[in-house]
Amino acid sequence: MDDELNRSVEDVVIEVLVHLPVKSLMRFRCVSKSWWALIRSPDFATMHHHRRGSKEIMSETCSLMLKRFLVSGKTGDDELYLGTHALSFHDPYSPELSSDDDHVFVPLGDVYSPEFLEIYGPCNGLVVLVRADSFIWCNPTLREFKVLPRNTIPVPKGYVCRLEEFGFGFDADTNSYKFVSIVKVMEQPTHYHTFSWEEDSYVRTDLYDSSTNSWRIIDTELPDFGCMPECNLFFNGAQHWMVSDHHVDKILCFDVGREVLKWILHPPSLCDYRHDGKLGMALVSLKQSLAILRYSYESDSEDCIDIWLLKEYGVSESWTKQFVIGPYPTGHDILARCSWQDQWILFESDGQLVAYAIHANQIKTFQFHGHATSFQAVIFRESCVSLNQVLLI
Repeated sequence: MDDELNRSVEDVVIEVLVHLPVKSLMRFRCVSKSWWALIRSPDFATMHHHRRGSKEIMSETCSLMLKRFLVSGKTGDDELYLGTHALSFHDPYSPELSSDDDHVFVPLGDVYSPEFLEIYGPCNGLVVLVRADSFIWCNPTLREFKVLPRNTIPVPKGYVCRLEEFGFGFDADTNSYKFVSIVKVMEQPTHYHTFSWEEDSYVRTDLYDSSTNSWRIIDTELPDFGCMPECNLFFNGAQHWMVSDHHVDKILCFDVGREVLKWILHPPSLCDYRHDGKLGMALVSLKQSLAILRYSYESDSEDCIDIWLLKEYGVSESWTKQFVIGPYPTGHDILARCSWQDQWILFESDGQLVAYAIHANQIKTFQFHGHATSFQAVIFRESCVSLNQVLLI
Protein backbone atom coordinates (compact mmCIF):
# COMPACT_ATOMS: atom_id res chain seq x y z
CA MET A 1 0.00 0.00 0.00
CA ASP A 2 2.80 2.41 0.93
CA ASP A 3 4.67 1.57 -2.27
CA GLU A 4 1.58 2.27 -4.36
CA LEU A 5 1.04 5.57 -2.55
CA ASN A 6 4.66 6.59 -3.07
CA ARG A 7 4.45 5.76 -6.77
CA SER A 8 1.22 7.73 -7.04
CA VAL A 9 2.79 10.79 -5.39
CA GLU A 10 5.85 10.49 -7.64
CA ASP A 11 3.64 10.31 -10.73
CA VAL A 12 1.83 13.48 -9.65
CA VAL A 13 5.14 15.27 -9.06
CA ILE A 14 6.41 14.27 -12.51
CA GLU A 15 3.16 15.35 -14.16
CA VAL A 16 3.47 18.79 -12.56
CA LEU A 17 7.18 19.25 -13.27
CA VAL A 18 7.04 18.35 -16.97
CA HIS A 19 4.74 21.33 -17.57
CA LEU A 20 7.05 23.89 -15.93
CA PRO A 21 9.53 26.17 -17.73
CA VAL A 22 13.18 25.15 -17.58
CA LYS A 23 14.13 28.12 -15.38
CA SER A 24 11.68 26.92 -12.72
CA LEU A 25 13.04 23.38 -12.94
CA MET A 26 16.58 24.62 -12.38
CA ARG A 27 15.47 26.21 -9.10
CA PHE A 28 13.56 23.11 -8.00
CA ARG A 29 16.64 20.90 -8.32
CA CYS A 30 17.58 22.13 -4.85
CA VAL A 31 14.38 20.83 -3.22
CA SER A 32 15.72 17.31 -2.62
CA LYS A 33 18.19 14.77 -3.97
CA SER A 34 15.36 12.81 -5.58
CA TRP A 35 14.11 15.90 -7.44
CA TRP A 36 17.67 16.71 -8.50
CA ALA A 37 18.13 13.18 -9.89
CA LEU A 38 14.73 13.26 -11.60
CA ILE A 39 15.18 16.62 -13.32
CA ARG A 40 18.66 15.80 -14.64
CA SER A 41 17.65 12.36 -15.98
CA PRO A 42 17.54 11.93 -19.80
CA ASP A 43 14.08 10.30 -19.65
CA PHE A 44 12.62 13.31 -17.84
CA ALA A 45 14.32 15.70 -20.28
CA THR A 46 12.71 13.88 -23.21
CA MET A 47 9.29 13.86 -21.54
CA HIS A 48 9.57 17.55 -20.65
CA HIS A 49 10.60 18.49 -24.19
CA HIS A 50 7.59 16.71 -25.71
CA ARG A 51 5.11 18.17 -23.20
CA ARG A 52 6.48 21.71 -23.50
CA GLY A 53 6.37 21.29 -27.25
CA SER A 54 2.62 20.69 -27.29
CA LYS A 55 0.66 22.87 -29.68
CA GLU A 56 -1.14 24.68 -26.85
CA ILE A 57 2.10 25.85 -25.22
CA MET A 58 4.02 26.39 -28.44
CA SER A 59 1.26 28.61 -29.81
CA GLU A 60 1.79 31.11 -26.97
CA THR A 61 5.53 31.52 -26.49
CA CYS A 62 8.83 30.34 -27.86
CA SER A 63 12.46 31.37 -27.57
CA LEU A 64 14.51 33.31 -30.08
CA MET A 65 18.29 33.39 -30.27
CA LEU A 66 19.85 36.48 -31.83
CA LYS A 67 23.48 36.68 -32.90
CA ARG A 68 24.47 40.28 -33.28
CA PHE A 69 28.04 41.09 -32.31
CA LEU A 70 31.15 40.05 -30.41
CA VAL A 71 32.37 41.51 -27.14
CA SER A 72 35.47 41.07 -25.02
CA GLY A 73 34.90 38.60 -22.21
CA LYS A 74 35.63 39.13 -18.54
CA THR A 75 38.67 36.88 -18.82
CA GLY A 76 40.05 38.86 -21.73
CA ASP A 77 39.27 36.11 -24.26
CA ASP A 78 37.10 36.76 -27.27
CA GLU A 79 33.51 35.66 -26.64
CA LEU A 80 30.36 35.41 -28.67
CA TYR A 81 27.37 37.48 -27.62
CA LEU A 82 24.06 35.69 -28.05
CA GLY A 83 20.81 37.18 -26.82
CA THR A 84 17.84 34.93 -26.07
CA HIS A 85 14.39 36.52 -26.07
CA ALA A 86 10.85 35.38 -25.36
CA LEU A 87 8.77 35.55 -28.54
CA SER A 88 5.10 35.76 -27.58
CA PHE A 89 2.16 34.80 -29.79
CA HIS A 90 -0.66 35.44 -27.31
CA ASP A 91 -2.08 37.75 -29.98
CA PRO A 92 -1.74 35.72 -33.22
CA TYR A 93 -1.96 38.93 -35.27
CA SER A 94 0.80 40.78 -33.42
CA PRO A 95 3.69 38.69 -32.05
CA GLU A 96 5.87 40.43 -29.46
CA LEU A 97 9.55 40.04 -28.68
CA SER A 98 10.73 40.69 -25.13
CA SER A 99 13.25 43.49 -24.70
CA ASP A 100 14.84 41.92 -21.62
CA ASP A 101 17.28 39.37 -22.93
CA ASP A 102 19.49 36.78 -21.29
CA HIS A 103 23.08 36.78 -22.47
CA VAL A 104 24.95 33.64 -23.44
CA PHE A 105 28.71 34.08 -23.58
CA VAL A 106 30.61 31.33 -25.35
CA PRO A 107 34.43 31.32 -25.55
CA LEU A 108 35.64 31.14 -29.15
CA GLY A 109 39.35 31.92 -29.08
CA ASP A 110 40.57 33.95 -32.06
CA VAL A 111 37.54 35.38 -33.83
CA TYR A 112 38.07 38.03 -36.43
CA SER A 113 34.50 38.93 -37.31
CA PRO A 114 31.02 37.69 -36.33
CA GLU A 115 30.02 36.98 -39.93
CA PHE A 116 32.41 34.02 -39.87
CA LEU A 117 30.26 32.24 -37.28
CA GLU A 118 26.92 30.57 -38.06
CA ILE A 119 24.23 28.99 -35.89
CA TYR A 120 22.97 25.58 -37.05
CA GLY A 121 19.79 24.03 -35.72
CA PRO A 122 17.84 23.86 -33.60
CA CYS A 123 17.26 20.23 -32.70
CA ASN A 124 15.54 19.37 -29.40
CA GLY A 125 16.39 22.84 -28.11
CA LEU A 126 20.10 22.52 -28.96
CA VAL A 127 22.12 24.46 -31.52
CA VAL A 128 25.62 24.14 -32.95
CA LEU A 129 27.86 27.16 -33.44
CA VAL A 130 30.19 26.76 -36.43
CA ARG A 131 33.32 28.81 -37.05
CA ALA A 132 35.71 27.44 -39.67
CA ASP A 133 36.55 23.92 -38.44
CA SER A 134 35.46 24.53 -34.82
CA PHE A 135 32.06 23.27 -33.66
CA ILE A 136 30.45 24.26 -30.35
CA TRP A 137 27.33 22.46 -29.13
CA CYS A 138 25.09 24.76 -27.07
CA ASN A 139 21.96 24.53 -24.94
CA PRO A 140 21.02 28.23 -24.75
CA THR A 141 18.36 27.59 -22.09
CA LEU A 142 20.78 25.93 -19.64
CA ARG A 143 23.73 28.14 -20.70
CA GLU A 144 25.75 24.99 -21.43
CA PHE A 145 28.23 24.47 -24.23
CA LYS A 146 30.67 21.81 -25.34
CA VAL A 147 33.39 22.05 -27.95
CA LEU A 148 33.32 18.98 -30.19
CA PRO A 149 36.58 17.08 -30.73
CA ARG A 150 38.48 18.28 -33.79
CA ASN A 151 37.95 16.23 -36.92
CA THR A 152 41.29 14.48 -37.47
CA ILE A 153 40.26 12.24 -40.39
CA PRO A 154 43.30 12.39 -42.71
CA VAL A 155 43.39 13.45 -46.36
CA PRO A 156 45.81 12.21 -49.03
CA LYS A 157 49.20 13.90 -49.16
CA GLY A 158 49.10 17.04 -51.25
CA TYR A 159 45.35 17.48 -50.76
CA VAL A 160 43.26 19.67 -48.49
CA CYS A 161 39.65 19.72 -47.31
CA ARG A 162 37.30 22.60 -47.99
CA LEU A 163 34.27 22.60 -45.72
CA GLU A 164 31.00 22.98 -47.64
CA GLU A 165 27.91 22.03 -45.65
CA PHE A 166 27.01 21.25 -42.03
CA GLY A 167 24.00 19.91 -40.22
CA PHE A 168 22.95 17.99 -37.17
CA GLY A 169 20.05 16.03 -35.81
CA PHE A 170 18.83 13.43 -33.35
CA ASP A 171 18.79 9.68 -33.99
CA ALA A 172 15.83 8.36 -31.98
CA ASP A 173 16.81 4.71 -32.56
CA THR A 174 20.19 5.07 -30.84
CA ASN A 175 19.24 8.06 -28.64
CA SER A 176 22.27 9.94 -29.96
CA TYR A 177 23.00 13.26 -31.64
CA LYS A 178 24.91 13.39 -34.90
CA PHE A 179 26.72 16.24 -36.62
CA VAL A 180 27.47 15.90 -40.33
CA SER A 181 30.14 17.77 -42.28
CA ILE A 182 30.32 17.57 -46.08
CA VAL A 183 33.76 18.47 -47.40
CA LYS A 184 35.43 18.71 -50.79
CA VAL A 185 38.86 17.06 -50.96
CA MET A 186 40.98 18.86 -53.56
CA GLU A 187 44.59 19.22 -54.57
CA GLN A 188 46.58 21.70 -52.51
CA PRO A 189 46.64 24.95 -54.52
CA THR A 190 49.98 26.40 -55.55
CA HIS A 191 51.01 29.97 -54.86
CA TYR A 192 49.55 31.05 -58.19
CA HIS A 193 46.34 29.06 -58.15
CA THR A 194 43.19 28.85 -56.07
CA PHE A 195 41.07 25.81 -55.27
CA SER A 196 39.64 24.12 -58.36
CA TRP A 197 37.74 20.92 -58.97
CA GLU A 198 39.96 18.40 -60.75
CA GLU A 199 39.33 14.88 -62.00
CA ASP A 200 40.78 13.32 -58.84
CA SER A 201 38.87 15.62 -56.46
CA TYR A 202 36.00 14.12 -54.49
CA VAL A 203 33.29 14.91 -51.95
CA ARG A 204 33.51 13.29 -48.51
CA THR A 205 30.87 13.02 -45.78
CA ASP A 206 32.20 13.09 -42.19
CA LEU A 207 30.01 12.33 -39.18
CA TYR A 208 30.40 13.04 -35.47
CA ASP A 209 28.38 10.65 -33.26
CA SER A 210 27.69 11.71 -29.67
CA SER A 211 27.35 8.08 -28.53
CA THR A 212 31.00 7.36 -29.38
CA ASN A 213 32.41 10.91 -29.14
CA SER A 214 34.27 10.37 -32.41
CA TRP A 215 34.33 11.23 -36.11
CA ARG A 216 34.02 8.74 -38.95
CA ILE A 217 33.51 8.73 -42.71
CA ILE A 218 30.10 7.84 -44.14
CA ASP A 219 30.22 5.73 -47.30
CA THR A 220 28.58 8.07 -49.81
CA GLU A 221 29.15 9.16 -53.39
CA LEU A 222 28.40 12.78 -54.22
CA PRO A 223 29.16 14.86 -57.31
CA ASP A 224 30.68 18.32 -57.20
CA PHE A 225 27.93 20.78 -56.31
CA GLY A 226 27.41 24.40 -55.44
CA CYS A 227 26.01 25.09 -51.99
CA MET A 228 23.57 27.61 -50.58
CA PRO A 229 24.84 27.66 -46.96
CA GLU A 230 21.88 29.61 -45.55
CA CYS A 231 19.38 27.05 -46.91
CA ASN A 232 19.45 24.14 -44.47
CA LEU A 233 16.80 22.49 -42.30
CA PHE A 234 16.48 19.48 -39.99
CA PHE A 235 13.09 17.93 -40.72
CA ASN A 236 11.52 14.47 -40.55
CA GLY A 237 14.68 12.90 -39.11
CA ALA A 238 16.90 14.23 -41.90
CA GLN A 239 19.13 17.21 -42.57
CA HIS A 240 18.28 19.09 -45.78
CA TRP A 241 20.42 21.45 -47.85
CA MET A 242 19.58 23.37 -51.00
CA VAL A 243 22.37 22.84 -53.54
CA SER A 244 23.03 23.32 -57.25
CA ASP A 245 24.25 20.37 -59.32
CA HIS A 246 25.36 21.50 -62.79
CA HIS A 247 23.03 24.53 -62.60
CA VAL A 248 20.09 22.40 -61.48
CA ASP A 249 18.77 23.27 -58.01
CA LYS A 250 18.05 20.26 -55.80
CA ILE A 251 17.59 19.39 -52.14
CA LEU A 252 20.24 17.12 -50.66
CA CYS A 253 18.96 15.07 -47.70
CA PHE A 254 20.92 13.17 -45.06
CA ASP A 255 18.89 10.64 -43.07
CA VAL A 256 20.41 10.86 -39.58
CA GLY A 257 19.21 7.43 -38.46
CA ARG A 258 20.00 5.39 -41.60
CA GLU A 259 23.05 7.55 -42.42
CA VAL A 260 22.25 7.69 -46.13
CA LEU A 261 22.00 10.56 -48.62
CA LYS A 262 19.21 11.11 -51.14
CA TRP A 263 17.95 13.83 -53.48
CA ILE A 264 14.65 15.69 -53.78
CA LEU A 265 14.11 17.63 -57.01
CA HIS A 266 12.63 21.12 -57.05
CA PRO A 267 9.22 21.87 -58.57
CA PRO A 268 9.82 22.19 -62.35
CA SER A 269 8.61 25.80 -62.45
CA LEU A 270 11.23 26.81 -59.86
CA CYS A 271 14.26 25.33 -61.60
CA ASP A 272 15.31 28.49 -63.47
CA TYR A 273 14.12 31.14 -61.01
CA ARG A 274 17.24 31.69 -58.93
CA HIS A 275 19.76 32.08 -61.72
CA ASP A 276 18.74 35.61 -62.68
CA GLY A 277 20.49 36.81 -59.51
CA LYS A 278 17.45 38.57 -58.07
CA LEU A 279 15.51 35.74 -56.46
CA GLY A 280 16.18 33.94 -53.19
CA MET A 281 15.00 30.59 -51.85
CA ALA A 282 14.76 29.01 -48.42
CA LEU A 283 13.74 25.74 -46.75
CA VAL A 284 11.24 25.76 -43.87
CA SER A 285 8.84 23.38 -42.16
CA LEU A 286 5.20 24.32 -42.74
CA LYS A 287 1.93 22.44 -42.21
CA GLN A 288 4.01 19.40 -41.16
CA SER A 289 5.58 19.39 -44.62
CA LEU A 290 8.88 20.37 -46.17
CA ALA A 291 8.44 23.74 -47.86
CA ILE A 292 10.36 25.95 -50.31
CA LEU A 293 10.05 29.73 -50.19
CA ARG A 294 10.77 31.82 -53.28
CA TYR A 295 11.17 35.56 -52.82
CA SER A 296 12.87 38.59 -54.36
CA TYR A 297 15.82 40.46 -52.89
CA GLU A 298 16.01 43.13 -55.56
CA SER A 299 16.50 46.54 -53.97
CA ASP A 300 13.42 48.74 -53.43
CA SER A 301 11.06 46.26 -55.04
CA GLU A 302 7.74 44.75 -54.02
CA ASP A 303 7.21 41.11 -54.73
CA CYS A 304 5.13 38.15 -53.61
CA ILE A 305 6.50 35.26 -51.59
CA ASP A 306 5.66 31.90 -53.16
CA ILE A 307 5.43 28.89 -50.84
CA TRP A 308 5.58 25.33 -52.17
CA LEU A 309 4.76 22.30 -49.98
CA LEU A 310 6.01 18.74 -50.53
CA LYS A 311 2.74 16.90 -49.88
CA GLU A 312 4.35 13.44 -49.82
CA TYR A 313 7.80 13.49 -48.28
CA GLY A 314 10.51 12.24 -50.60
CA VAL A 315 8.28 12.32 -53.69
CA SER A 316 9.41 15.18 -55.92
CA GLU A 317 6.24 14.99 -58.00
CA SER A 318 4.11 15.96 -54.98
CA TRP A 319 5.24 19.62 -54.84
CA THR A 320 2.22 21.94 -54.64
CA LYS A 321 2.18 25.73 -54.74
CA GLN A 322 0.20 26.32 -51.55
CA PHE A 323 0.48 30.03 -50.68
CA VAL A 324 1.27 33.34 -52.33
CA ILE A 325 1.68 36.13 -49.78
CA GLY A 326 2.32 39.81 -50.36
CA PRO A 327 3.34 41.75 -52.34
CA TYR A 328 5.77 42.96 -49.68
CA PRO A 329 8.69 45.38 -49.87
CA THR A 330 12.02 43.56 -50.06
CA GLY A 331 15.70 44.48 -50.21
CA HIS A 332 19.21 43.23 -51.00
CA ASP A 333 19.95 41.61 -47.63
CA ILE A 334 16.67 39.79 -47.04
CA LEU A 335 16.98 36.17 -45.89
CA ALA A 336 14.18 33.79 -44.90
CA ARG A 337 14.97 31.90 -41.68
CA CYS A 338 12.03 29.87 -40.41
CA SER A 339 8.28 29.54 -40.00
CA TRP A 340 6.31 29.58 -36.77
CA GLN A 341 2.96 27.96 -35.94
CA ASP A 342 2.05 27.87 -39.64
CA GLN A 343 1.19 31.57 -39.30
CA TRP A 344 4.41 33.55 -39.76
CA ILE A 345 7.60 33.48 -41.82
CA LEU A 346 10.57 35.12 -40.10
CA PHE A 347 13.06 37.01 -42.27
CA GLU A 348 16.27 38.87 -41.60
CA SER A 349 16.20 42.10 -43.59
CA ASP A 350 19.07 44.59 -43.61
CA GLY A 351 20.04 43.67 -40.03
CA GLN A 352 16.48 43.58 -38.68
CA LEU A 353 14.06 40.81 -37.75
CA VAL A 354 10.80 40.90 -39.72
CA ALA A 355 7.76 38.58 -39.54
CA TYR A 356 5.54 38.12 -42.60
CA ALA A 357 2.00 36.82 -42.00
CA ILE A 358 1.01 33.87 -44.19
CA HIS A 359 -2.77 34.25 -43.98
CA ALA A 360 -3.03 38.05 -43.76
CA ASN A 361 -1.50 41.01 -45.54
CA GLN A 362 0.61 41.99 -42.55
CA ILE A 363 4.25 42.68 -41.63
CA LYS A 364 5.69 42.84 -38.11
CA THR A 365 9.11 44.50 -37.66
CA PHE A 366 10.86 43.87 -34.33
CA GLN A 367 13.01 46.60 -32.83
CA PHE A 368 16.26 44.66 -32.79
CA HIS A 369 19.07 45.79 -35.03
CA GLY A 370 22.40 44.41 -36.14
CA HIS A 371 24.77 44.50 -39.06
CA ALA A 372 23.38 42.69 -42.09
CA THR A 373 26.48 40.50 -42.47
CA SER A 374 26.53 39.25 -38.86
CA PHE A 375 22.88 39.29 -37.77
CA GLN A 376 21.22 35.88 -37.38
CA ALA A 377 18.01 34.72 -35.71
CA VAL A 378 17.01 31.17 -34.72
CA ILE A 379 13.74 30.05 -33.07
CA PHE A 380 14.09 27.18 -30.61
CA ARG A 381 12.16 25.39 -27.89
CA GLU A 382 13.61 25.58 -24.40
CA SER A 383 15.08 22.29 -23.26
CA CYS A 384 16.47 20.78 -20.07
CA VAL A 385 18.56 18.30 -22.08
CA SER A 386 21.98 18.63 -20.46
CA LEU A 387 25.00 18.37 -22.72
CA ASN A 388 26.76 16.55 -19.89
CA GLN A 389 24.25 13.73 -20.33
CA VAL A 390 24.29 13.41 -24.13
CA LEU A 391 27.87 14.30 -25.10
CA LEU A 392 30.71 12.12 -23.81
CA ILE A 393 33.27 14.93 -23.84
